[in-house]
Amino acid sequence: MAATVLLLIPTPLEAKLMFPKAPPAGVRAELCGFSLAIAGTRALELIHQIKPARVILVGIAGTWDADAAPVGSVHSFARVRLDGIGAGESTRFEDPRALGFALFAGASGADAEPVHDELSLAGPGPASLVSVASAAGCPEDVFPRRRRHPGAIAEDMEAFAVAFACKRAGLPLTVVRGISNIAGERNKSEWRVKPALDAARKLALELAGA
Repeated sequence: MAATVLLLIPTPLEAKLMFPKAPPAGVRAELCGFSLAIAGTRALELIHQIKPARVILVGIAGTWDADAAPVGSVHSFARVRLDGIGAGESTRFEDPRALGFALFAGASGADAEPVHDELSLAGPGPASLVSVASAAGCPEDVFPRRRRHPGAIAEDMEAFAVAFACKRAGLPLTVVRGISNIAGERNKSEWRVKPALDAARKLALELAGA
């Protein structure tokens, strides 16, 4: 019988640390890959193969707000925004709305609404997540991103693409991210990957009803 919940995990490291053994019955865990292009394509491929009732994307993320999302905490999200697709850099950056284009102009019927740079998620948390093509390499990289996306608390590299794949498939997506590091901190000794993934695994399975 097909799994009712598809858990998508970006990297083998995350999968190994969260699920050294198979997940509970009714939950299927699969790698979706790392980065927007790979994760979105693989997510749609897996959705067509497995035909789940719902999808949960689970893994780590870097925090933009250490008060609202401290290292080691776990969060789900109400919406995901996309950063870095458009024209220009830093203060000269123009997003799709500023350029006058939609990322996807929409199809007929239920999908007629165009997609710009924000998609809704199934929550249950109230926060905003931002998906980026390249993770912040230093704290200064975060400043212009936060100006463009006030209220967002963390960045990842997959959620927007997976959310679009789920939207096209007519499935709800829940995103669960354990906060492993401060965005822009590249010293891995300062990261807390295992505690973040432990928290993410627990919440993801709770939301999956497992």
